[in-house]
Amino acid sequence: MDLRAGDRISSKRHKGELVVAVSGRRILVCRKVKKDGAPGNQEVLVHRDDVAAVRLRLPLL
Repeated sequence: MDLRAGDRISSKRHKGELVVAVSGRRILVCRKVKKDGAPGNQEVLVHRDDVAAVRLRLPLL
């Protein structure tokens, strides 16, 4: 699975939606998304095996 900074994911271990800040080989540094949709200040480490879903970005027309 090719994950890059800016992708929005869901994790098996964390509640809510996360935004990938730094993408490593095994570990992702993510920020929790606030209720208004903006990335928050709280950062979490997510192992690539714990990624439950990836929200697809639609291409701009």
